[in-house]
Amino acid sequence: MKKSVDRLSLERTELARERTMLAYFRTAFTIFVFGFVIMKLFLSDIGYYTGLGSIIIGVIFFLMGLRYIPHHRK
Repeated sequence: MKKSVDRLSLERTELARERTMLAYFRTAFTIFVFGFVIMKLFLSDIGYYTGLGSIIIGVIFFLMGLRYIPHHRK
């Protein structure tokens, strides 16, 4: 009985990690696309740098999600 409980808890933990990783990717994609929208809508310097900053933040979130995969899998 104890082994099946341990197996189920490990499986739940793994599924939670996958959901967290997907949340990083979803957030990264949203911020990345938002940056492109800002750059296209506002053609001024402020719009360009705000959009560029948003794109960079989106890439950082994506890299954090990629880093999360091997760091927590055992």
